[in-house]
Amino acid sequence: MLRVGSGEPQDDEIFSEYLGPIVASGYEESAAQGFADLTCSDEMGPWDELLMPALSSDDAMVTHLRDALSARGALVDVHATHECPYLTLPSSWDEYLSRLEGPRRYLVRRTLRDLDAWAGPGGAVLRRAGDAAELERGWAILKALHAERWGGPGVFGSERFCRFHEAVMPELLRGHGGSLDLLWLEVAGEPVAAAYNIVYRGHVQFYQSGRKLEVPKGVRPGLALQILAIRRAIEAGCKSYDFLAQADQYKQKLALGESRHLLTLSAVAPTLRARASSDMRRTARKILSLARGWKSRARPAAAPSRS
Repeated sequence: MLRVGSGEPQDDEIFSEYLGPIVASGYEESAAQGFADLTCSDEMGPWDELLMPALSSDDAMVTHLRDALSARGALVDVHATHECPYLTLPSSWDEYLSRLEGPRRYLVRRTLRDLDAWAGPGGAVLRRAGDAAELERGWAILKALHAERWGGPGVFGSERFCRFHEAVMPELLRGHGGSLDLLWLEVAGEPVAAAYNIVYRGHVQFYQSGRKLEVPKGVRPGLALQILAIRRAIEAGCKSYDFLAQADQYKQKLALGESRHLLTLSAVAPTLRARASSDMRRTARKILSLARGWKSRARPAAAPSRS
């Protein structure tokens, strides 16, 4: 089985979003037709099932692939797995506030007021890693606050997961393939929240975070950091702020009603062998999904989402 961009063991998985073929604009249909020809003719080898997870609902290739594979006799299914709220950024912070519904606008302003009241005269300080030393410090802060949030190492408990990001983050910081927005919020010199964002062509993608738990009642350091990160992105002229998968309540409150979905496309080969075993494979995946759900509920720190 060939896995591209996904498919790691659960404890190590990078959990990539918006996977799919990379195709030049205007060539989506012809690329899908060519891929379907190669696949269904077995020119790339015999196969029983094609599984393409974490596709974007905005990607025209999904429809083209579905239609092309179906036309060649494959049994194709496309279903949504996760919702991804995002925010098309306006030109100013005031415009963003004006577009929020009253209760959400109040939440944003109240969160920042409560943060300022707690921080006192020195105020809260938003910091960003700008060089190797700051990256090392920010990485340690992120892991520590993520562990505090989840009562354990969380996603950073995997050595392989950490090695991947320790290799990627310096490249992002240098602007190779994107840029790194590793942010943390300090109150009285102490980090209270951290966020790991990736910026590509003006689009900010929120990847991972952590926050301090022992704070005064009513203070929301994690939410405050997200609000400040959105304001920073607006001031930097960025185009969008994408919360990625999991439509958590705080994401919905900060977004403006926009979202896309992650889709999984599966195709069963047009052979008797493939179709005879397709139900068994689907049942096995459902059992695995249920087992992962029970594992997450039994050990919530082992497989947290992005908050």
